[in-house]
Amino acid sequence: MRYIRFPARFLRRLTALVLALSLCLCAAPAASASDWSGVLNEDRLLPAMLDFFKGTEGSYGSVNPNDNGALSVGILQWHGVRALRLVRRVIRADPDAIWNLPASLRSEIRDENATWNSRTLTPAEKTALSALLAAPSGVAAQDAQAREDLTDYIDLAWSAGMRSDAVTLYWASILNQFGTGGAQTYLRRIRETVGGDETTCFSSLIDLHAAVCNTSYGHRYLATRERAYAFIEALGWSLTGQDAPEPPEPFSGTYPAVEFKCKAMQEGNSSPPWDKDFYADPSHSHMVYPGAVYISHPTEYGSLYSLKELTALKEVCAEYAVPLYMDG
Repeated sequence: MRYIRFPARFLRRLTALVLALSLCLCAAPAASASDWSGVLNEDRLLPAMLDFFKGTEGSYGSVNPNDNGALSVGILQWHGVRALRLVRRVIRADPDAIWNLPASLRSEIRDENATWNSRTLTPAEKTALSALLAAPSGVAAQDAQAREDLTDYIDLAWSAGMRSDAVTLYWASILNQFGTGGAQTYLRRIRETVGGDETTCFSSLIDLHAAVCNTSYGHRYLATRERAYAFIEALGWSLTGQDAPEPPEPFSGTYPAVEFKCKAMQEGNSSPPWDKDFYADPSHSHMVYPGAVYISHPTEYGSLYSLKELTALKEVCAEYAVPLYMDG
């Protein structure tokens, strides 16, 4: 057996590199989603963000053939390379759909080096691409991509110091319009307006919107900010901070009028009740035959077993050599 001998200098440098990487990993911050998940209400925030963008950006089949030098498409008006990534996602889900596009688009979709950052569309290309995006596979791809992108917007908004559902949705409209770099410049100007620094956070939409309106940089596309503010106000969300979580509504209905108890034998059957259920499952050949009977006394609905019922269960279990376990 032959061994490879490495120079001592190489080993020292390798050790130092491994140690440095370990320290970087240990010092890396946790995912931002874990930070905001206990503060923001994702269940209402994501649907509201999607409704807002559908109402302000476009429909599933929307295609802008030349949006500041490149095409934009879909419900979030994905622009340039992001539009190309979305179209490729549609084609991966429905490969045959690519043949509904002109040859010029097909070749670029297949070209890994294509970016579409300066790609505009002809009328024929626009029509074909709109039909692709409005088809079921296009709608599904946009819904999935939108959820991923909007979750990223929440992460970015949290990192920028946005601390309520209202300001997060508002900031998402800025992120979608200006991109991450433009939004950072936007944020810096706003913080300067309020006399803050890089640690300044916003939980009040009223304060954030006032800062946007009071800086010249914020006057760019101010109508879109006004629409976002009006949309959030119409939702009834708090404009001054994060809403307190709503307490669960007390149960005011009635429970089903059934006992939910395990019966020893079904009338007219000569086998235990679990036997029929087991073999009725089409996957039973891949499953383990029931090896015990478990009952809860009282049941989850408050029903109680009588001594007669328990005795009957015990006799059936003894006949089939199956243990009976009762949890109380």
